[in-house]
Amino acid sequence: MKLVSNIREGLAEIEWALRVFQPGTGYEGIQEAVYSTRTIWSGENPNLLAQVNAVAKAELCEDELDDDGFGMDGSDKWFDPIFEVGADVDERFPGLGGQEGKKIQQSVQLHGMDALGWYVSFHNPGLQWGIYVPISGIVYLIQHAFAGLSAPIATKSHLAFHAILNHELFHFATDYAIAQAELSHQEPWYVPAQEAFRADKPDYCVTEEQLANAYMLSAFRSMKSDLRVRGKQAALRAFVKQQPEGYRDALSVRSLHWDRLLATLACRYGSCGKKSAGHSFLWNPSLGYDWLRQFTIHPRVDWRYCPIHLVADSARLGIPPGWLSVFSRLSSIEETVEFRKTLETLTSPIQRAWERTKHKLGIAITAGVDFKKWDNGGNDLFSVRVNDNFRAHLRRRKESDDWLAVAIGNHKEMGHG
Repeated sequence: MKLVSNIREGLAEIEWALRVFQPGTGYEGIQEAVYSTRTIWSGENPNLLAQVNAVAKAELCEDELDDDGFGMDGSDKWFDPIFEVGADVDERFPGLGGQEGKKIQQSVQLHGMDALGWYVSFHNPGLQWGIYVPISGIVYLIQHAFAGLSAPIATKSHLAFHAILNHELFHFATDYAIAQAELSHQEPWYVPAQEAFRADKPDYCVTEEQLANAYMLSAFRSMKSDLRVRGKQAALRAFVKQQPEGYRDALSVRSLHWDRLLATLACRYGSCGKKSAGHSFLWNPSLGYDWLRQFTIHPRVDWRYCPIHLVADSARLGIPPGWLSVFSRLSSIEETVEFRKTLETLTSPIQRAWERTKHKLGIAITAGVDFKKWDNGGNDLFSVRVNDNFRAHLRRRKESDDWLAVAIGNHKEMGHG
């Protein structure tokens, strides 16, 4: 994939292709400028992307296919931010029973998953583009979709984040596909189509929301082992069933429908282009134009090129600001004196493996390092795989948002059996 900054340069040469416009409607009052946001993935750093691609390639797993014909590759398994919930958290979230909770509920009835998160297009130069996942959206899904699951609240938070993220990732894939078509046909499609959608009833593209939820449901099946919670798929499907037109229609999408539906979606956008609207061959899958290739959704949408932001709006629901921590990389790891002494007694291969592990964690947390909370060591202690036989323990220092490497040893020495 191309960097979006390069695509924007091309779109800037097309009149009206880039334009400031109002983002899609969703939960009333949710705006990216109102609450503090933290970018948990930048998406447009070429050097970082090169490192990400190198690590993902090294950790590439065998492809797996799910029931809808989608697959997974190393890049999909690779992005796995860590979720940490503060002690003594009440899962009932009483704030959701108040006025703000009712607003979210009403917005979900009107705008489905997009009431719980949103995507800002790179066609809009007036805003910081990317996917926005608000804490309120995560909390709402925990209570209204995943409350009945037998899993810790941190796991439910993780599931809720991925559900919102994957829905919005399809909007990114659509943005990217339409931009490629605009560059090929040298006319704007995206901005005029968004204006047309907002003037219609309902005020969104029904086919796009159907496919975004269908993609979300498909991606939700394939997750790492500790997120394979019994009943999670049924719970999310039940939540989708309650959503409005388009969103709920995702339940009927099967793998054989994608070619036709993607062509229909492309037609909705292309029909807003003055020249392309009449090119019927573009919208007929039987004539050979492969929209499935234009929408980069196989084996998964490549999140690496899309910024991902966490919106800290928990205060609206009366939730303490520090109840949920999300981090996707360890920017700074300091080794304690005890850690260095132990490391110096180990063989050179293990020392080199630790340096590689530190380097990986500085780029992003990968599935290959098996980074996880280690409750046996008390609060804020995490465990990471150094190699097949050795692990290290790291302690998070919340006040400075950095990390201490406190112990390293073989599995038995570290209490991992």
